[in-house]
Amino acid sequence: MAETIEDVIEEFGFFRYQPIHVSAADRPIYVRVACSGKNKPDNCWYVIEDIPGNDGSFDPSRPDDTKLLSWSDTDCIRRISVPDSDVRDTSLAVLGSHIYLIGGDIDTAMKNEDKENIGYKHFELGQNPEWVLGGGKLISAQFGAAAVGRDGFIYSVGYNQYRLSPDTGILKQFPQFPVPACLIRREACQIRRERNYSPYESHLLALTKSTLFIYVTVSLNAPNLMLSYDLGTGKWDEGYDNISGTWSAGVVLYDDRYLFAFGTQNPMSLPATMSMKPVQVVVPGIYVFDIQQRKWLPEPVKGLPTDGITLPEVYETHDYESEADMYDDGCGYEAGPGYTPYLFQVGKENDHKLALLWDIERPNPESGLPQCLLYWSKFVLSPITIGTATVDPHFYVSSLSNGFTVLDEGTYRLLNCAAGM
Repeated sequence: MAETIEDVIEEFGFFRYQPIHVSAADRPIYVRVACSGKNKPDNCWYVIEDIPGNDGSFDPSRPDDTKLLSWSDTDCIRRISVPDSDVRDTSLAVLGSHIYLIGGDIDTAMKNEDKENIGYKHFELGQNPEWVLGGGKLISAQFGAAAVGRDGFIYSVGYNQYRLSPDTGILKQFPQFPVPACLIRREACQIRRERNYSPYESHLLALTKSTLFIYVTVSLNAPNLMLSYDLGTGKWDEGYDNISGTWSAGVVLYDDRYLFAFGTQNPMSLPATMSMKPVQVVVPGIYVFDIQQRKWLPEPVKGLPTDGITLPEVYETHDYESEADMYDDGCGYEAGPGYTPYLFQVGKENDHKLALLWDIERPNPESGLPQCLLYWSKFVLSPITIGTATVDPHFYVSSLSNGFTVLDEGTYRLLNCAAGM
């Protein structure tokens, strides 16, 4: 993979590089992590932000700076005080000074009651935070991420899709997305009729000014469906090629023309499942969808190494004869690399400055309790222009900073992330 601008120009024959101006201040990234253990909260919250006093005044030996978990040349991560929340399967969004958890359920099994579905809850940053419960009750989990639209609404994705008005607290459910008849299972049809929600998991791909893009997981061994929803007409569009892999919610740039999302593999390759034969090398990366041409560009964005530090590592698919063989290997039911990536725009509106974040789960070597490793990488995206308009564009990213930290003991899974506004 080409890793410098000179390599890219030599490989693709481009003649002009257009750097993008980057402002100094980054949007903070709020991170919610599941936690377990005696006297542990259900969730731990962290924020990744510019180092306080990035003018050189930061001193990690000062008492008031010791609350930081770690820092790099430009970034730091610290734990923040947030009231504990037992809400599960919920999406996260940040709007202004408020953090929102949308959808999900509260497990009341200890009270011998059914799970209690909620609409949303929020709290205000910078104050003595207390969760405020709002909205109606959602009938399905919201695990597929959320995004704040330019219209001021929050769009959330899960089994169903919703639009939340922070001003009125009204939650609007979108109509069910279409699934090809050949892929609909009999029991799935029954669920759709009885419960008024799709049994298929949908995940946010991107939100433009007028369109919501999602992908839908139908089967482990089949590609995902890609669909879009027109916010104006209220209609679904299913006329896209299917895609493979696990995807971050993406970033749409260049006048809503190109969608940039991090995927665990090339979207046009075969699904990297445990039954894939022969073994294939799978390349995670930032891939580009041309919204106008309705197609994915064949190559990922160039410039960053897949070294496990700047970007997650390249991996190989498993090659098991059967599901039983896979469990005998002790790997569990895992297809692909086992991480979920998150991609954000952290620069200002006109800055193409992005950040990628992912976690690795591992036990604490001394206590044996779970403990997450959190990685993040920041970079700026630039176009490389080519001589003819008939050739696909290519993009290059320049690394700005990266870091990683060991989170608190007992943390075992990254639940949500969202960039501040």
